[in-house]
Amino acid sequence: MARSALLLFLSLAIGCTTLRNRADSAYEHGRYREAAELYDKVLAEHPNDTGARSRRDAARTSVLREILVDVDAKRRSAHIEIALARLGELLEQRDAWGGAIDPSLAQPLAEEVVWAGAYVASSVADRARSKGPLAAEHLAGTFDNLLAHRDFAARRAQIRENVEASGRLACATLAPSATTPYWSWLVDRYCRHFGSSPVTVPPLPNLYGDLVVEGAIAGQTDAQVANLHEALTAAFRGSVWFASDAPGTHALVDGRISTSFSSMPVTLTADWTESVPYTAYETTSVAYQEPYDDTEYYTESVPTTEYRTETRPCGSTTCTESVPTTVYHSEQRTRTVTKYRTAYRDETNPVTRYRDEPRTFTYSGIERAGEYQSALRIRLDAPSLTSTIVNNFTRNGVDHDASFSAAGVSPERANLPTQSEFAARENDRLRDQLLADLNRQYAQQYCSAGSYTLESAATCAYLGAKLPSAAETTITSLLGGDAPYIGVVLRR
Repeated sequence: MARSALLLFLSLAIGCTTLRNRADSAYEHGRYREAAELYDKVLAEHPNDTGARSRRDAARTSVLREILVDVDAKRRSAHIEIALARLGELLEQRDAWGGAIDPSLAQPLAEEVVWAGAYVASSVADRARSKGPLAAEHLAGTFDNLLAHRDFAARRAQIRENVEASGRLACATLAPSATTPYWSWLVDRYCRHFGSSPVTVPPLPNLYGDLVVEGAIAGQTDAQVANLHEALTAAFRGSVWFASDAPGTHALVDGRISTSFSSMPVTLTADWTESVPYTAYETTSVAYQEPYDDTEYYTESVPTTEYRTETRPCGSTTCTESVPTTVYHSEQRTRTVTKYRTAYRDETNPVTRYRDEPRTFTYSGIERAGEYQSALRIRLDAPSLTSTIVNNFTRNGVDHDASFSAAGVSPERANLPTQSEFAARENDRLRDQLLADLNRQYAQQYCSAGSYTLESAATCAYLGAKLPSAAETTITSLLGGDAPYIGVVLRR
């Protein structure tokens, strides 16, 4: 147990040391952003490591210093957009690291912030003078990400105040021209956008109040017809033709909707494949040890008797005698021995193999069919308009409770749309068609002229869509460079 704990401690210590070494190496080689990220990981495991914290803060300062130097260089070389983008990057990074900054960077950063704020304010002011306050507001919006930082709080408020002041001056110039209904409405929207006093707007002609819908749809319940009336009234209120203080208008709906359902029992099939075992025979060559006879040569030591003469004392003389001696000598002989060699023979054995065989899973279900038909119409008295939708389709499905995973079969339901669901969907389609037709008719009626007066151009602008070039040209005669941005103030 103690040995395991020791190994775990050593493993963690080695891992931490490796991470710290990587951080130190990145710092020493000038890869400060990488070093800062690695020191963050070290501190996540060892928050009390003051050495790593100090190095991490130094790496962060180096990252910010590098960006700050690049901001200054880009500014001095007149690459203003890049300088502003890099300054925004610096502030984003500083805030992501908690918002603190090394004192050595505080003053040069403040100088860049002052320069950037002055540049944006001057650019916006120039745009206001040359194009107009809406154009200036649009330009200021392109700097929103930069100006959103706390460093620009005062400058941001100043720019907004200057744009609004420019807008109020423009409003004072435009107000005397507001002598016709729709142009008065446009000027009023323009002035309200910049906090100016509203312009008196006379009742706008050719608009209508609440739409009263009557009529019924054959095949719908009273509740469904009531929902249709309510949806169509709401659609009209959302159209360009509606004005709450205008006299109301009337519409009649008619049409039919029908659904019929049938069902019948069916036998269903699903193909699948089964892996079936079978016995096959295979012949293999098998090694075995085969005995055979062989002649072996060997040497045998054979005794023989030899005689040698020996002399021995015999009285006063010597006597000789022949003495037998056994002597051994080698003789080569042969013998038959049994030896073994590797031989091969064929053997046939049964083996189990598998083959895929097609199968069919058969199960019972209920086939359901639904036939859906609709023809809905709404006719408005004013504006004179007819919107129609038609539909005719069939849906099929099956209900069954069978389960067989091998064939991919699981319980399912036909889930055909009910009469209520179909009626609701068709009602929504007629509502959407009405709204589209209302806006389309307004555009055809008021935005398709070859030339425009201020009043007719403003009438077209009331739609809130992109103005035709001829209408924009007319509005430009008074709004100047603000004309392309007029849509900002026209939202009803």
